[in-house]
Amino acid sequence: MSRQYNHCHWTATGEMVCDDPQVGSFGPETPIGSPTDFPSVSFTSPLPFPRSPQFPRSPQFPLSSPSSFPSPLPPMESVQMLPLSPSLPPTQPPSSSLTSQVSWRQISRYKNRGNPYYFQTPFQKYYELVEVLGPPDVLAPQPGGCAIWLKPGNKNADYQHFKRICIVDEDHFNRYPHPHVGFLYTTIFLPIPLSILNKVLSISSDIIYDVGKKELILRGMSLGYNTTMLLIICRYVKGEISWYHLLGYDLIRQITRVSRLSSTKIQQHNRQLLARCCKN
Repeated sequence: MSRQYNHCHWTATGEMVCDDPQVGSFGPETPIGSPTDFPSVSFTSPLPFPRSPQFPRSPQFPLSSPSSFPSPLPPMESVQMLPLSPSLPPTQPPSSSLTSQVSWRQISRYKNRGNPYYFQTPFQKYYELVEVLGPPDVLAPQPGGCAIWLKPGNKNADYQHFKRICIVDEDHFNRYPHPHVGFLYTTIFLPIPLSILNKVLSISSDIIYDVGKKELILRGMSLGYNTTMLLIICRYVKGEISWYHLLGYDLIRQITRVSRLSSTKIQQHNRQLLARCCKN
């Protein structure tokens, strides 16, 4: 049964003083502890001071009620683990790369600017390399992703001269030596003297050189094209051909014709020459 506090008032010290002797006085508020620390008083009784209509009274419960305490958290086993973001799909593991699909571009934006051989796509080239080199060591199948083969010579001895082979889902256009796109990056180890480095880099904007690591990187659209371009650069660096032969005879345009890049016999010979050039 609720008590009435019509004859009570609060003091400045936090005490409740009642004129009714049956009610008595309460001291300062007691710190929250066990439910037995509180007097058996229900907060459903009217307060000794009026409540403004602008600040309505919130629902009150007896302090001794178990509902006044928060319920315990569920165990971790029952919590469902959600992905960090739906825009970040999980990367396919290398073991399932043979059967996994990549969401890469399938049509080049520049396909009408020249021979279709020069305008292959990352989607097409990925599955061709999987047949030759096996599953990649790193695969990001989402749009704008990449596939990386580390030390491809361990998977196919014909490509032991490459340190890395990487496909990036992009469509980089270049006019020289023939209009083509680039998305396939191949890396070899080749020390280039600083005295001729500017000439090497001026051959094509697809050529990238890391001076510290002595790594030559070429961007192209096929392994045949990249191997041919790397071979001609390597032979020039080794002094086997001169700068005059390289440009005066328009040698780069001739050796990168589609008929030569599509020839299995010529490409096998070029891989052997490049492997020998990288060792010397």
